[in-house]
Amino acid sequence: MAVFLYRYAKLAGVQGAASFAPSAADYRRFSDVKQGTFGAKEILWCANAGITLGNSDGSFGYGSKLTRSAMAAFLYRLDKLI
Repeated sequence: MAVFLYRYAKLAGVQGAASFAPSAADYRRFSDVKQGTFGAKEILWCANAGITLGNSDGSFGYGSKLTRSAMAAFLYRLDKLI
């Protein structure tokens, strides 16, 4: 889902989306998102933009099912950036 949100943000011209490049510190943000993880750049952009917060255990929840309420929150937060 992060890939979809990131691509939409780029198309909508959200500031910083097109030029985002994750730093080493970004890759330490979530325990389950490393360089080479599919969608890592997009996940980390969503985190930096405040769209996703991750889990309380320090993970993103990579591979977990996304709930409707979480998706609604992501869309709401993205809409505030557009």
